[in-house]
Amino acid sequence: MSIEREPKSSNTEKLRLEKAEIRRSFEVYRQFHQRLERIQGLRNRAEIFRHAREIASRMVGGIASQVILRGELTTLEIPNLEEVPSHLEGLLPELGEDLIEWAVQNRTASSLPIDEPELIEKEVHTQVIVPIVSHSNVQGLMVLWSRSEISTLSHIELDMLSTLGRVVGIQVENATLYAEVQEIGSLLDNVLESIPYAVLVTNLDDQIVTMNSNAEFMFDLRRFFTLQEKYQRAMSPEVAAVFGKLVISTLKGEEQFDYEFQHRIGDRTDILIGISTSIVYDRKNNPTGIVFICRDLALSREVQKLRELDVMKTEFLHTVSHELKTPLTAIMGGAEVLQYDLESFSPDNQEIIQIIQEGGHRLHSLITDLLDLSRLESGNVDLALSRGKISDLVQDSMRILDPGTECKLCFQCDENEPSFLFDHEKIRQVVDNLISNATKYSPDGGTIQIRVYLSEDNERVHFEVADEGIGIPPDQIHQIWNKFYRVDSSSTSEIEGTGLGLSITKHIIDMHQGHIQATSQPGAGSTFMFWIPHIQEGTIL
Repeated sequence: MSIEREPKSSNTEKLRLEKAEIRRSFEVYRQFHQRLERIQGLRNRAEIFRHAREIASRMVGGIASQVILRGELTTLEIPNLEEVPSHLEGLLPELGEDLIEWAVQNRTASSLPIDEPELIEKEVHTQVIVPIVSHSNVQGLMVLWSRSEISTLSHIELDMLSTLGRVVGIQVENATLYAEVQEIGSLLDNVLESIPYAVLVTNLDDQIVTMNSNAEFMFDLRRFFTLQEKYQRAMSPEVAAVFGKLVISTLKGEEQFDYEFQHRIGDRTDILIGISTSIVYDRKNNPTGIVFICRDLALSREVQKLRELDVMKTEFLHTVSHELKTPLTAIMGGAEVLQYDLESFSPDNQEIIQIIQEGGHRLHSLITDLLDLSRLESGNVDLALSRGKISDLVQDSMRILDPGTECKLCFQCDENEPSFLFDHEKIRQVVDNLISNATKYSPDGGTIQIRVYLSEDNERVHFEVADEGIGIPPDQIHQIWNKFYRVDSSSTSEIEGTGLGLSITKHIIDMHQGHIQATSQPGAGSTFMFWIPHIQEGTIL
């Protein structure tokens, strides 16, 4: 029996071809993984998808591609990223819902033959679907149309495409998380910069891990050179010694509050700094560092002095106002007695008596306003809430003002206005003041429109008074709520007033948890409006 053997040269050639195929496969894998590494370094979703389409198109001979992403719902939405040559526009079929569902469930790359004659004529033979799969779910599908016949795509190539889909999905998910982390980091940086004190954080190795611009200025540091540097090297020896002492005491559990030390900022100013410290913990409650909050105590003490002066001023006005009431009562009483026998005096003396009486009334009004404002600012005033309607207060106020004004008062109110809780005396004071101002600052008369109406949700009652008077300049309207402020205008110089009425009015509305505002046009009039909410029974304001 004879055994036929293949020629030795034939075996050698076969071995050479197998080695060449192995080398070719190895080179394909090497290039594939190099391209994957390029994707893994990207942070932009559009760039990730663009690179993925390029890799997949090279592998399958793709001539068109698109990416279908998962929307907010569980379904995959229409393509929003695509690369389709002009000669194929309008010819590529959309994926049916059944095919999409199958691809999502399959989670591996697959190829399907093309049956449409129009596409076959354009040398499009195969459709390749690659699921984009992350750790948690399928984020979308990458669809390619290829010149290659379906039989030419090996299982190895489809496995590589599946790997590409998983890498892309994971990278897209990472890019999304990275963007969220960047956004949170940016928010924290903004919060850190908005703090009006110097803030500096070190880790347990004494390295500075973050600081704000106030810390840079206070300690003459530069973040670019200082971050990750030990504070002993970054700071001056004097400041570093203070920080060292505070680190030791804080780690012992003796957290500091306004530890004081003198510090010179550059060669300019000596300031007294107060440093407060606290330990920073991670999620497992392990200490990771120390935060130092440093503030200029001299500035804080100046602010405190200003507050004390403001309190002293308020107390002074309150005391003086009380002391003035006694002699003023005597002056006004004497003027009234003289009024009874006014005809017995000469015309000049009659005029003097009239001036005394008018001046007494003005001074009495000023003292009353000062006392009211003093009590309101002190916070010692409680609201006497009782049930009623603002429209009733308006009508009472109009009855008093009507005979003494040249203006025409027009009043409208909501017929369905309910009665609710408010302080009648104080809201009456607000209404009187606003209507009185409207008449005073309308020296040429005109119509004054007064309205009381409910908000659309029936939760607030609005009061509005609009005049056709001299108006308020735009650059002064925001100042009218300040104490003693009066609009500076030649047309207002003859109008009497204390400059306290609107300040008192705003305090009263604020106490009712309401809101007051004004709009105006010089020469055309002003509109003042306030609203107060319905206050429930038993509410303490």
